[in-house]
Amino acid sequence: MTGSLPQVKRPDFEPLSQMSLEDVKTIVTEASRFHKDVAAHAYGGVGARNAIEGGVRSIEHGLFLDQDTIQLMVMHGVFYCPTLYVYTAEPGLERNGEAFMEGVRARHKQAFQMAHKAGVKIAFGTDAGGFEHGQNAREFQFMVDDGMSPLEAIRSATVTGAELLRKEKEIGAIAPGHFADIIAVDGDPLRDVGALMRVKFVMKAGTVLKQQ
Repeated sequence: MTGSLPQVKRPDFEPLSQMSLEDVKTIVTEASRFHKDVAAHAYGGVGARNAIEGGVRSIEHGLFLDQDTIQLMVMHGVFYCPTLYVYTAEPGLERNGEAFMEGVRARHKQAFQMAHKAGVKIAFGTDAGGFEHGQNAREFQFMVDDGMSPLEAIRSATVTGAELLRKEKEIGAIAPGHFADIIAVDGDPLRDVGALMRVKFVMKAGTVLKQQ
């Protein structure tokens, strides 16, 4: 619903809105005919507000969300996938200018903290592919550094993620009837969330894929 970093207006960080409210409503209506939800690539501004009022399920990135837009998310029950790590790790970011990227990260942190405080449903997301796959779990540390407890961060990737996908009866918990998707890590992630980067055991749908 908004452009990418090169389309962000300087110096006020106003993202380029690409779709009207009517456009979003049409997309959401068509998706619902096929029982699908809509996720919106939206940094903030008019584009994010159009997405929320138009009925999207989630806002991806949300770098420049303000307090009014966050309250709108709460009212509409819209999820937030902040993807904090990618704006540090993605190759080529330096082309946007160091001062600009420092401002982007500062605004992103502020948006994340306001959303967390307001009670927005925050789901774990990484934008992996913008950086090397296998580093996804670094997102946990960024979420904790910016104000979440380790347990909240873990729940964002399990319980809340399953709710976002409307898969609560299949994934996101270790419970009867769910897929047996389980990991074990070296350390206590409730004390050191970085332990989630040290995965020693992986079970997928009941099959052990990794065991150390």
